[in-house]
Amino acid sequence: MSTLASRVGPVALAVIAGFLALPALAGVPQRLAAGCGRWIAIGALFEVLSAAGFVVAFSLSFGSGSARRASCRMGLRVLALATVVPGGALLGPALGARITDGRRGRVATRALAFILLTNMPDAVALAAVGVALRMHLLSGPRSAGLTLVPAALAAVLLIGVASLPFWLRARPERPRHTLGRRLARAGDGLREGVTAAQALLDPRDWRLVGPLAYYAFDNAVLWAAFRAFGHSPPLGVIAMAYVIGQLGSLLPVPGGIGGAEAGLIGTLVLYGTAAGPATAAVLVYRAITLAVPLALGAGASVRRRRPTPASGPSPIAAPAGRIYDAPSSYGV
Repeated sequence: MSTLASRVGPVALAVIAGFLALPALAGVPQRLAAGCGRWIAIGALFEVLSAAGFVVAFSLSFGSGSARRASCRMGLRVLALATVVPGGALLGPALGARITDGRRGRVATRALAFILLTNMPDAVALAAVGVALRMHLLSGPRSAGLTLVPAALAAVLLIGVASLPFWLRARPERPRHTLGRRLARAGDGLREGVTAAQALLDPRDWRLVGPLAYYAFDNAVLWAAFRAFGHSPPLGVIAMAYVIGQLGSLLPVPGGIGGAEAGLIGTLVLYGTAAGPATAAVLVYRAITLAVPLALGAGASVRRRRPTPASGPSPIAAPAGRIYDAPSSYGV
């Protein structure tokens, strides 16, 4: 009986919550239909700029020794893949490392360095904005649970990751047991990935703007989506909800569909945004952030035919007397 109640209880609560939310969500279709096309187009432009930041960050982590055009095309393909596959935030960088560097030992290192670089702006923003809200420097909620707690968690995460090379020092002796050896290899991988990410933090390298642009312009898409419906929550609220709500996209479903939307809407409502505008804006935001990377990735995957020189070689004669045209060359 208790087992049945434990299963039915959450379902009943979800149904009740849905009925309670219906009045607030009833106007969402009308809001979507009346959304300002100009702001939606601006949001799409912001997403293109965010994709450009991703490509620059990809070049910083994976593109050493590669041609700029090839690195750009590969970055867009990896972005499209990371947008749609389950766990794309992890699988995308791993695939990029595998393609650009066939050595198995470097895949985890470069992928982890890329993941750390592209997520560091989120953690820094969460810590900074949380403190700013608490100190009344930005408009938004003031409670410690919505400001200082997320900021403290982000700060602890940043410090913890930065100190991993110190705690996970290389040891010449390997454990004899299988589990111990696997844990040692995992520790070595973490240490090497963090060390590689720290080595890329060279202030003289302009490509460090890539992770910042990737975060900032994708965040701006959510702001533009709100503006499309004539609603503009405080920037501090959008910044906090963007980072916390995106945790829903980690669910193992294609594109994070369902989890990302629920996480963003729930966090925005928690931070004081009305449910109707939040739902409409998040749906537009998700549509843009799914469609634009896929379109850019598809465009980067198109194989272009190189023009044949006017003074090319003459047809090749086969031994049997048949004539074959010279084979055409194609670009990657």
